[in-house]
Amino acid sequence: KEGGDEEDDEEDEEEDDEEEQAKYKVPDEYPDASLTAGEVVELVLNALQNNDVGGKNKGMEIFFAYSSESSTVKQEVGLTPEEYVDYLKDTDYEVLLKSQHTVTIDRGDYAKDGSRAFFTAFIQTGPKAKDSVAVNFILSNKDKMVREDEDDDDYTPGWLIDSMMIRPKSMRRRRRR
Repeated sequence: KEGGDEEDDEEDEEEDDEEEQAKYKVPDEYPDASLTAGEVVELVLNALQNNDVGGKNKGMEIFFAYSSESSTVKQEVGLTPEEYVDYLKDTDYEVLLKSQHTVTIDRGDYAKDGSRAFFTAFIQTGPKAKDSVAVNFILSNKDKMVREDEDDDDYTPGWLIDSMMIRPKSMRRRRRR
């Protein structure tokens, strides 16, 4: 390649990232109680992949807004979106913050009473089917639960994330062709 070709390739990649981020729109309202559990999963993954669209760490702020009081990020007193982004950058979870990856929901199941949802999403990290990362979600919806205290100060309507876990390679099931 000639010297200028590499620079052109880098510029093309930057333009592709900018176009992808231009498609993403920060939600007007969050958390949004009208969303289904699957819509929450997609919204949060898209927000994380476009983390700095709409402001620095806006995507992580949205993730925090959709996290239930029993989630790890809410259990860590004083943890900020900025601190959590910094932490994720040194882990397998860094893939959540990369905008060039495609997200698909693989499966979703609901508890019989409708108060919990279990979703698996795949983040495509390369051209082959096996080039993906599985992310498991457990969500709860207090609207569907029997609430003992109607004056619960922590009550947020709609689906909230209790757990988000990247499935280790050793636990990934093989995808059928």
